[in-house]
Amino acid sequence: MADSPAATTAPPKTPTSAPSKAEKLKLENKKLKQLVKMAKDRIEAQEKELKSQKEKLAAAQTNSSTSASSSSAQTGPEFVITKVLARTKIDKSSFVNPSTSLYTVAPTDPKEEEFHALFESGADVDPDEVPNPPLNKRYWASFTSNQQFTTYLSQNSLIGGGEPISVPAFCMGEDESEAVRREAADSLKFVTEEYRKYRLEGRLRRGERREAEKTLAEESAAKQRALDSPQIKQSLEKKLEKMKNELAEQELQWKEAYDTLLKEVRRISNLAMTMDLKPHSTLLNPPPPHPRTKCSSPRAPRLR
Repeated sequence: MADSPAATTAPPKTPTSAPSKAEKLKLENKKLKQLVKMAKDRIEAQEKELKSQKEKLAAAQTNSSTSASSSSAQTGPEFVITKVLARTKIDKSSFVNPSTSLYTVAPTDPKEEEFHALFESGADVDPDEVPNPPLNKRYWASFTSNQQFTTYLSQNSLIGGGEPISVPAFCMGEDESEAVRREAADSLKFVTEEYRKYRLEGRLRRGERREAEKTLAEESAAKQRALDSPQIKQSLEKKLEKMKNELAEQELQWKEAYDTLLKEVRRISNLAMTMDLKPHSTLLNPPPPHPRTKCSSPRAPRLR
């Protein structure tokens, strides 16, 4: 009987609530992760779709603006012609449509002479209302006659406002341009050759002038060295001394001749007085003879 209570006693109950809560939390966490992943995928898909829609919208806007600008530049009222930049005639023998930007006003008529014109068009807007107006556009147009050109210009330019549009003369054709180019090339070649000759002649003249200056400087230096040499100096001093001696000797000879002549005159005067002759005034007081005066008596010495 004592063992009955132990045999009848039930084993202790294990807690079953804790594992069930953990599993529940794991399930909820897994569901949340799945929801977050789905939301993330959905957001990425929406972003891709939004980006694609934006690109399509931008492309559509670009295409619409391009088509609108091209149509307005040609015939639209929003843009008007402000300048005629150039006109050139069409050479039908070698004409090829240069690009799709060439706008043909009328069908080609082979009977009339065609030409192209380059226009510059600007937006006809009020600057006060539109602070940033569109930029000016340039385009080519083809015409078959001057009448078509005048009509097109009057229809697409300002009416009653602004200055009249000046129309430039036709540009030179291919043959004329080639002729001008050849003429310019020939002129450039001629000028280049003349300049080369001028430089060569100038170089030769400068060389000759330098040689002449060098020769003159050498001669002058040689003369100066010759004058500064002691032999030349002594020779010149000897010549000077000789000339001084000759002059002194000549002066002495003239003085002796003068004294002799004076004595002779006085002798003749005394002889005249003794003969009761009236003496001549010039005989009494004869003038001194000139150093270069030749006298018959006595004979004057020659100059050496």
